[in-house]
Amino acid sequence: MAIKQIKNDKRPLESVKDEIKEEFDKADFTYHDDVKPESQDADLLFLIDR
Repeated sequence: MAIKQIKNDKRPLESVKDEIKEEFDKADFTYHDDVKPESQDADLLFLIDR
Protein backbone atom coordinates (compact mmCIF):
# COMPACT_ATOMS: atom_id res chain seq x y z
CA MET A 1 0.00 0.00 0.00
CA ALA A 2 1.62 3.23 -1.17
CA ILE A 3 0.57 6.34 0.76
CA LYS A 4 1.12 10.02 -0.03
CA GLN A 5 0.71 12.55 2.76
CA ILE A 6 -1.89 15.25 2.12
CA LYS A 7 -0.28 18.66 1.50
CA ASN A 8 -2.27 20.33 4.31
CA ASP A 9 -1.16 17.69 6.83
CA LYS A 10 1.62 19.34 8.86
CA ARG A 11 2.34 16.29 11.04
CA PRO A 12 5.79 14.76 10.75
CA LEU A 13 5.77 11.75 8.43
CA GLU A 14 6.98 9.54 11.29
CA SER A 15 3.82 10.43 13.26
CA VAL A 16 1.61 9.45 10.35
CA LYS A 17 3.53 6.18 10.00
CA ASP A 18 3.16 5.46 13.71
CA GLU A 19 -0.62 6.01 13.56
CA ILE A 20 -0.98 3.62 10.64
CA LYS A 21 1.25 1.03 12.32
CA GLU A 22 -0.90 1.22 15.46
CA GLU A 23 -4.03 0.40 13.44
CA PHE A 24 -2.29 -2.44 11.60
CA ASP A 25 -1.08 -3.85 14.92
CA LYS A 26 -4.64 -3.73 16.31
CA ALA A 27 -5.79 -5.70 13.26
CA ASP A 28 -2.95 -8.19 13.87
CA PHE A 29 -1.48 -7.59 10.39
CA THR A 30 2.04 -8.67 9.60
CA TYR A 31 3.70 -5.94 7.52
CA HIS A 32 6.90 -4.19 6.54
CA ASP A 33 7.11 -0.43 6.22
CA ASP A 34 9.36 2.06 4.48
CA VAL A 35 9.52 5.87 4.58
CA LYS A 36 10.15 7.64 1.26
CA PRO A 37 10.81 4.43 -0.69
CA GLU A 38 12.96 4.89 -3.78
CA SER A 39 10.96 2.30 -5.73
CA GLN A 40 7.61 4.12 -5.36
CA ASP A 41 6.23 7.63 -5.81
CA ALA A 42 4.98 7.64 -2.23
CA ASP A 43 5.78 9.00 1.22
CA LEU A 44 5.09 5.71 2.99
CA LEU A 45 5.00 2.15 1.74
CA PHE A 46 3.41 -0.70 3.67
CA LEU A 47 3.72 -4.28 2.45
CA ILE A 48 1.08 -6.33 4.22
CA ASP A 49 1.65 -10.07 4.56
CA ARG A 50 -1.82 -10.73 5.98
